[in-house]
Amino acid sequence: MTLRNLLPSLFLAFYLPASAHDMPIHYDHVSLTASASQEVPQDELMITLYAVSEADDAKTTSDEVSNRIMKALSILNTEKDITTKTGGFNTRPVYRKQKITGWRTRQTIEIKSINVAIVSQLLARLQDHVLIESMRYEVSKQTRRQAENQLIEEAMNNFRYRARLVTTSLQRQKYRLVDLNISTNQQRPHFAQARSMAMMADSVSAPPIQAGKQRIQVTINGKIEVQLNNK
Repeated sequence: MTLRNLLPSLFLAFYLPASAHDMPIHYDHVSLTASASQEVPQDELMITLYAVSEADDAKTTSDEVSNRIMKALSILNTEKDITTKTGGFNTRPVYRKQKITGWRTRQTIEIKSINVAIVSQLLARLQDHVLIESMRYEVSKQTRRQAENQLIEEAMNNFRYRARLVTTSLQRQKYRLVDLNISTNQQRPHFAQARSMAMMADSVSAPPIQAGKQRIQVTINGKIEVQLNNK
């Protein structure tokens, strides 16, 4: 076959209309948001303790703070249900009228536990060695993970419901998921009012401790393609 005879055949094949089944399917993109939330009890107590000393020389302050911290740790380490971590140890000069008149040393201990009853008892024993800087309640990792897993399932059901609702409202045949993002957040933890343990020296009982609740929320942002009717 010559080139002159082949060209009309190619031209006709190129412009041959496709069947209805071969026509491309067009989609519209729709962005959706769905969420689910619930209140979860704060089951973990976090406390920051500190020891501080001020004296004429740095060695005296350092030795005194180290001694107090070690005594506090010896008490805390007797309990298995408590996680303990020491913080920064620093010694700084004390100035009066632009002159160094002494030295000040400070160090912190952070403790964390879901056994609030044990922590409350330990605070009374620790008051001779360290002071309370702050107390706060949080949701433990295990409780948060369980709540988030439940909320993810609930939020996904809400997302699928909205996707089907949009598809039906637009009088389209079906949809498919294009993009999905899952995010979690929670309210900031409640900070209990901290009091110096030195102020409770005359009291045998530990400070009152009561946890609250936090709201955990899972949000799903996604994009779907809604199928257009073929023309």
